[in-house]
Amino acid sequence: MSSAGARNAARIAKYGPGLRGYWRQGYHEYPEILSTAGLFFATLPIALYKLKIIEDGKLDIKVHKKEYIVYRHDDPRIHDLPKHDPNNWRL
Repeated sequence: MSSAGARNAARIAKYGPGLRGYWRQGYHEYPEILSTAGLFFATLPIALYKLKIIEDGKLDIKVHKKEYIVYRHDDPRIHDLPKHDPNNWRL
């Protein structure tokens, strides 16, 4: 996968279709290239959200030994996250 293709895949995984919330990254670095399996696990929270499995508002998921926390858009805890922290990403 080319570098640009990897960034596009990461952008799709990051913003997702219609899901608002935050991914909180447990580490400061973000992998430049996502493998196919990594992309699957990165988009898994979006699928779970659509199926209403994330009812308690939080899902911990690990991708390539990095931990992500996905919050629902109506979870009040997203207001406690720093707005400009690069480790908090809007979906």
